[in-house]
Amino acid sequence: VLERSEDFGGAVRWGVPAYRLPVETIRKDIDAIAAMGVEFKAGVELGKDVTIDDLVGQGFDAVILALGLPDSRGLPIPNNDHPDVLMALPFLRAARNGESLIRKGAEVIVIGSGNVAMDVARTAVRFGAGKVRIVCLEKRHEMPASPWEVEEAIEEGVAVEHCGWGPTAVLVGDD
Repeated sequence: VLERSEDFGGAVRWGVPAYRLPVETIRKDIDAIAAMGVEFKAGVELGKDVTIDDLVGQGFDAVILALGLPDSRGLPIPNNDHPDVLMALPFLRAARNGESLIRKGAEVIVIGSGNVAMDVARTAVRFGAGKVRIVCLEKRHEMPASPWEVEEAIEEGVAVEHCGWGPTAVLVGDD
């Protein structure tokens, strides 16, 4: 297993919040797989450090690409590139490293209604956000997040507001 990052586990390691899946659990699973004879190499990027032809030349009979999704997609709306607009995956990745990308007490709006949006909202609460709101295109009963995820987010203080509305711009002011 070749991994571009410094630690193994891919999206499970870097995108799933620690409150849901502790890193120790992931490491135990990786250690168990390694004990079965699977070799792991960190810091190896396909196309930069090694190519598929290189791997075939090393005697591998098959190469499986399981590259995951390293980046979030932003919305095509004005001011989406403002420094205070954070993407979900980098936010969750930083949180996995114990780094908060938000100020304590900050008001946070999470745009989205899937399980990743719930993870972002619940993580923001854990990092000391003042008020956390979910806004989304879907109506409450249409949200793709697991119903129990939405309920747990609400129990933790996340407000689920403005369902059925979509953002048209990021408004930027002095504050």
